[in-house]
Amino acid sequence: MRIFVIISFCATVIMATVSSCMSRRGVQQQLDAVLPWESDLAGTAWTLTGLYDLDTAKFAGASISFDDTGCRVWGNGGCNTFSGYYLLRENNDILLATLVFTRKMCLNDNAEAQFAKALNYTETYSINGDTLKFYDIDKIPIATFQKIKRF
Repeated sequence: MRIFVIISFCATVIMATVSSCMSRRGVQQQLDAVLPWESDLAGTAWTLTGLYDLDTAKFAGASISFDDTGCRVWGNGGCNTFSGYYLLRENNDILLATLVFTRKMCLNDNAEAQFAKALNYTETYSINGDTLKFYDIDKIPIATFQKIKRF
């Protein structure tokens, strides 16, 4: 019974996120959100260059990309891939929602877990030139990325 409730809740959250992202009116009125395809993140891809104050060599290959037509986000944690949705609000607030990682056996699982944790704690972002930064709720920088392409 508990598993059914959890699955039902997750399905409801995913459906609400997807339907909100697909409807301009729904996004603007219900979420008071910025339209993802009109943001400076739309159609961009970034490689991780810093996470907290940890050695970046542990995070080789970690990246994040943002869809240019909706609110999809995907990337690589260094070993496993992930995907999900993002919602933007005013003042560069961002919600990275329903992120799902593949579960391959990796040599550096701890580093990837730290990357996933940083994504989950992300509250706001800033872009300065080719540098993207994610910040936590206290406005402390938790992840830094370098732009790698625009598609």
